Amino acid sequence: MFNSNHKILVSALSVAKSLPTGNVSVSDVLNHRAGVFTTIVLMRYGKVRKAFQGQVDIRKAVIYKNARIGVNFENKADVIEGRANGSMPSVNTGRKWGEWVEGSNGKLIINKGTYHIAIDGFGAKVESIWYMDGKEVTKEAVAPYLLSSETKEREKVESFRNEPKLEHIVYMG
Repeated sequence: MFNSNHKILVSALSVAKSLPTGNVSVSDVLNHRAGVFTTIVLMRYGKVRKAFQGQVDIRKAVIYKNARIGVNFENKADVIEGRANGSMPSVNTGRKWGEWVEGSNGKLIINKGTYHIAIDGFGAKVESIWYMDGKEVTKEAVAPYLLSSETKEREKVESFRNEPKLEHIVYMG
């Protein structure tokens, strides 16, 4: 199953000593140039059904290729178009949870003491890899153990914003 597409992930995993806790710090994010295209690798435990908790070790790696952080949401082309055609509210209604970290220029959010990174990605540039007990497996192989929220197919969109926990980021560069 291993191929050259996973070189970035292998590099990131070799750096991260205790997964899924990442090694990207708040200062790494703050010092990252805003709006620059970058690769970000996230690693977290899979959301396992209650009957299987503690029995299986399932992890999900997500590779965001050509992602950006520190992008002004109001300046994005799809937001401008959405506001113009009425598919989005005419004005920004603010955050539903958490607060922007002051001085982060739209890169970091803090919610209940946990940092989240604001990633602007592109649907065709995201890859997910599943691991069970340390071995790479297909999504179908782990599906019986996972909550339905982990297995449902999501509509591919041209661009999106995701705000994962910073502690899950194992590589950014």
